[in-house]
Amino acid sequence: MWQKNGFDVKGIEPSAIRAQVARDKFGLKIFNGHIEEFKESKVFDVILMRHLLEHIEHPHKVLTDVKRMLDDDGLLVITIPNINCIGRYVFRDSWAWVLPWHLHFYHPKTLRRLLKSQGFEILKLYQIPSPLWYPESFSAWFKNRGWTILSSRILGVIWIVPSLALVLVGFIFGKNDNMTVIARKERT
Repeated sequence: MWQKNGFDVKGIEPSAIRAQVARDKFGLKIFNGHIEEFKESKVFDVILMRHLLEHIEHPHKVLTDVKRMLDDDGLLVITIPNINCIGRYVFRDSWAWVLPWHLHFYHPKTLRRLLKSQGFEILKLYQIPSPLWYPESFSAWFKNRGWTILSSRILGVIWIVPSLALVLVGFIFGKNDNMTVIARKERT
């Protein structure tokens, strides 16, 4: 989408296979590796980090590098799971975002604090739901209690209706399971 709208797009993908698919299928310039290994002297107008920061061992270091690569008027867009969401409170240890490879979890306040500590000014922070993850959480909740029939992935479609109710509750109380922040370098 970005490339179709005239942006010169560069991406980072740790999976060699996925990086090659992005090159072949979409004609994208993809660096095959991790963000910590990406050494680019070019300055970017927009840096998009979608469901990445929670997987990074040293987010402060990565944000320092990102700040260096961002144009003075550029925008940083981050989307990550919200630990302060209705799903975590309802499902607890069965919450689908509690995956073994998430190294960090962020609350709106901790995300703001992290970005501010790295010299970013937050222009906007908003929350959005991921309703398709709630059926996974329902299935995990029943599986963790030994109710295997109700935890079947085949029956996952049953959990769509109560999932929509959770989405509504998340909107009402401002506790959706994704946060997106738009930030830029602090002006001095």
